[in-house]
Amino acid sequence: MSIDRGRAGTMERRQRLHDLVDLREELRDLQANLEHEELRFADAVKQRSSIMNKNEPPQEGDSEDEDHFLESLRLTEESIHHHRQKIMEIQGKIIDKKESILSLEILVKLEENR
Repeated sequence: MSIDRGRAGTMERRQRLHDLVDLREELRDLQANLEHEELRFADAVKQRSSIMNKNEPPQEGDSEDEDHFLESLRLTEESIHHHRQKIMEIQGKIIDKKESILSLEILVKLEENR
């Protein structure tokens, strides 16, 4: 009976260690995704600055230039908002993943100390 419990404990420990490795890999992937999304966000912000700097405020009566300016600005602002939302979403997932890793590490340590 105790041999079965010992094997079951070993199997559980191995599974937890495998889960821990998987969680750490997922965390690395999320961090890489976050980095890429932050770069996209920075590019969108640069694009907005570029639009604001190269396009002087359109002259009154020049509605075509004004429409183009406003449309470009609108699209860029949407892009910035989209990337900001993705960044916040990924950051939330990273926090959740780190909490899961910490919980699993604590369980593994507790089992080692038994």
